[in-house]
Amino acid sequence: SKFGEIEEVELGRIQKISGANLSRNWVMIPHVTHFDKTDITELEAFRKQQNEEAAKRKLDVKITPVVFIMKAVAAALEQMPRFNSSLSEDGQRLT
Repeated sequence: SKFGEIEEVELGRIQKISGANLSRNWVMIPHVTHFDKTDITELEAFRKQQNEEAAKRKLDVKITPVVFIMKAVAAALEQMPRFNSSLSEDGQRLT
């Protein structure tokens, strides 16, 4: 794949049964959204400092908070690759 290695993992019996139930419940049960707050004061100070340093060096670079979010998401997906998987059309494998 042009995006890197792809691994297919066969689902176990319990996972197949659970998947059907989870899919049905996803449609039937009301959803809840949860948000957490975090203090990014130090991160924001660091980001601004880096932008000031880039401006002094006359670099055409501007760091936004998205850079740090992407880094955190990438690290989380390395630790939990199944979170980024998708189910095959036949429902038998995770890709």
